[in-house]
Amino acid sequence: GVSSAPVRFLGTHRSGDVDYGHDTRQRLQSAGRKWARLFARLPEWGLSLRVRGQLIVACVGSVLLFGCEVRPWTQKDLRAFERFWNRVCRGAAHQRVRDMHDEQRTMEDVRQRLGVVTVREMILARQLRWLGRVARMPTERWERRALEWCLVPESFARARVRRPKGGSLVAHYVRVLEGVGPHLPASHSAEWPQNWTSVASSPAV
Repeated sequence: GVSSAPVRFLGTHRSGDVDYGHDTRQRLQSAGRKWARLFARLPEWGLSLRVRGQLIVACVGSVLLFGCEVRPWTQKDLRAFERFWNRVCRGAAHQRVRDMHDEQRTMEDVRQRLGVVTVREMILARQLRWLGRVARMPTERWERRALEWCLVPESFARARVRRPKGGSLVAHYVRVLEGVGPHLPASHSAEWPQNWTSVASSPAV
């Protein structure tokens, strides 16, 4: 039979049954180790909160989200990543959970002090950049051909109706582009399934 042992492809661990659970665990473990080493050194450097924010994005966020644009994300995955990222942000800001209520601070306040955003926003930004990059590729490139085959109107309808557990990558990008739709000019917003390259190349994306 075909082995279902996870393999690493484009920065993502995948198994034969397209289960991304192993990839999610590997990302959290690797980013956790990176954060532990960084956290131990932070007191020595005397950095401002903004510089600390840039550092955790560059060192921890890059490990956590490397190649995140090539796989779909479930709400369970995103919640796990947000919990981890919240711990990193609190540690970088020297903010204790028990003090947040007394100080009337939320995680949004902590992130603003560091100048960082949520995991969901970071993933979305990477996905939109990737879509824009593919949209600007020559038509003969396989990356663009593969996505064009999937995002034509017929498969667009199928992706919404026949969605595998956890969501397919195609269905996920359909939702990404739908989310951008309201911010696009009406000429793009109404017809993006037929002309997704114009949507992905739009300055609004």
